[in-house]
Order: sequence, then C-alpha cells, then structure tokens
Amino acid sequence: MRHLSGRAVVIGLDAVKVEVILIKRAVLEPVSADGEALPLLHITVERDRALLACGYCIKNDKCVFDDMVNRLAEKFKAADGLVLAYRVGAKLLYPDNTIQHAGIGFGFLTLAAHMHKNFPVGHPGYMGRLVYAHDVYAVTAACLMVRKEIYDAVHGLDESFAVAFNDVDFCVRVREAGYTNVFTPFAQLYHYESKSRGLDEDPVKRKRFVSEVERFQKRWAKQLAAGDPCMNPNFDLMKEDFSFDIKPLE
Repeated sequence: MRHLSGRAVVIGLDAVKVEVILIKRAVLEPVSADGEALPLLHITVERDRALLACGYCIKNDKCVFDDMVNRLAEKFKAADGLVLAYRVGAKLLYPDNTIQHAGIGFGFLTLAAHMHKNFPVGHPGYMGRLVYAHDVYAVTAACLMVRKEIYDAVHGLDESFAVAFNDVDFCVRVREAGYTNVFTPFAQLYHYESKSRGLDEDPVKRKRFVSEVERFQKRWAKQLAAGDPCMNPNFDLMKEDFSFDIKPLE
C-alpha cells in the first residue's frame, strides 16, 4: 500500500491530536469508474485512543465532515468518565437528503438491513430514533469510530468478507465480547453507497455475494435465530421501515 495524495477537511477537532492517512488499496477491487483503486480514510484520534474509518468517502464520494470526529468521540465517555460505547456509527445520507444509514437491524431482510433507509433527513424516525443516540446491533463501516483496544481484542475486520458484511460480522464479534455498538445522529455525512464500487450484478460479483451471505448465516446462525434485542420482535423482518408484522388472531 502507498499513501495517496489528496485533501480531507475535518472541522471542529478542539485541538485534538489527529493523524489523517489516505491509503490506496493494494488490491484490484474495488475500483472507480476510471479504473483507479479507491482510497480509504483512516483517522487516529489520540485523545480517546480510537480509530475512525471512512470507506469510499474521499475523492470519489465527496463526504462532508461536520464536526464529525468530536461528535463520534463524545459517545465514548460520559462526564464521570464511564464508558458509554466501544463502537459508534454515524448518520449517513444519500445525495437527495434521505437516510442511507442510521443503524443496522440484525436479522432483517434475512441477514441485516439499514433501518430507516430512504426516510427524509428531517424525519424524527420511529419513536424518535433518528434524533438521539442509542444502542443498535450493528453500524456500517462506511463511517465508524471504534476503540483501538476493542478492535485489536476481536481481531479487527475479517478480510475473507471481501466487500459485504465484514462490518456486520465485526459488530457481532464486538457484541459477543460484551461491548456496545451505538448509532449517533449528531455525526452526519453524505455517502454515495455503491456509487463507486458498483452493484454485485455481474456473475463473478454475484457469486461472491451469495458465498458471503451463506458463510455469514452459517457463522452466526444462533445469533440470527435469537433476533435483534434492540428491535421489537413484532417488526416485519422483511422491511426496513419499522412496520409491524400483524398476524391474524388464532
């Protein structure tokens, strides 16, 4: 891997010592439309010994950083120093100002789903979930902050999940180790999901996607069967909008 020249604008760091590294992937995929390997943004925040990862956000996808680092880091500790969370995910928007990510529902759409997907940015969400920070089963790795010691303890991302589900797999391992995943709406960015990487539609990509789905379902069969404790068990598992699965009375 080598450093990729470029600029990232990070606002409101409150004099926190921050190291920003743009990394060019040493693999053929994913690539941009012009065939160039996509950069990743890696920020190390020394104050909270945290790692912040933003994939597909620089150059090709033009994320907007709005006091993001502080907003993510503030969820790590309360005023009394107690740990609030070990992994924090941001609120991500499509370019049309609708929700792309606001926490992941585990077991939804047979595996995992972005809850509130396509809701308007100003919508409060189900029971206000788009306006306050709360526990979720998983968050996307498109933009997340995680304590470095936890990342190391669970051995980081499983690279055998080449593109899909590596972040959800990581979140399950974080939870299984006894730690918390949190979504915060106060760190908000634009994210062009799959715009640069493309969809898994060609035969090779489709085969890889199906293989990763089957492997994930086999690895976490017990947890999938148990359901998502952050969600009402009466929700329709085939929808992302918090619709209830109304069954007829017996």
